[in-house]
Amino acid sequence: MEGLRELGFDVKMPRGTFYVWFDCGMPSSEFTQKMIDIGVIVTPGSGFGESAEGYIRMTVTEPAERIRLALRRMKENKYL
Repeated sequence: MEGLRELGFDVKMPRGTFYVWFDCGMPSSEFTQKMIDIGVIVTPGSGFGESAEGYIRMTVTEPAERIRLALRRMKENKYL
């Protein structure tokens, strides 16, 4: 969560789930494709209904090093 916050996203602590949700600032499918292009897999909010459009879901069940790698790729590619 801290890494996403450093990238400028408003991320809240998940309550009872293994996922972090955040507003990606664009259509969720567009953001998801940009992340796929850099090797980071996220879930677009649009798959969860109209009210979740513009949000992204990321899992926190991956090893910490993989999460750090994803954040590093996001920062290096400046898609945000």
